[in-house]
Amino acid sequence: MEIKHRTSNKVLLLMESSTLQDANLQGANLEDANLEGAILRGAILRGANLSNTCLNPNNMPNASTADFIEKEGEYVFGYRTRTSPIAGRKLVDDRIYGCEVFSTADTECHPGWYLWPTKQQAIDFSGAVEIIKVKSRTKDIHKAGNKWRSRTIHVIETA
Repeated sequence: MEIKHRTSNKVLLLMESSTLQDANLQGANLEDANLEGAILRGAILRGANLSNTCLNPNNMPNASTADFIEKEGEYVFGYRTRTSPIAGRKLVDDRIYGCEVFSTADTECHPGWYLWPTKQQAIDFSGAVEIIKVKSRTKDIHKAGNKWRSRTIHVIETA
């Protein structure tokens, strides 16, 4: 990655690779950056200009929830692991968790709370770990490839 232009605290970056792991992009101007497929683990994006990127908070997820069996009004119920390896914590029942950064990219592994439409899919993907039931608003869900992520999840209980 090369700094293309710097004015005050804003930095316009010319991306030569898609690895932004552990990069401090606080206050960076990423407007129009193609972040599709970028490795963002550990990147600090606080205050970054994300306009016209897949990380723009104003982007609408695709709300692709046809595979979810359990639905109630504007909510779908899904399943995931109790422990979040990315967030580094154990999720507690009856709490709502939101994302600081959420991606509407078509890349499967991008920021968001991941969930599966069925308990069996969660088990098949994650193995023999504790699986929990969560709910999310349909409008907050984004399907990319064979994975679903949401802006927020509400932890219901151990599945």
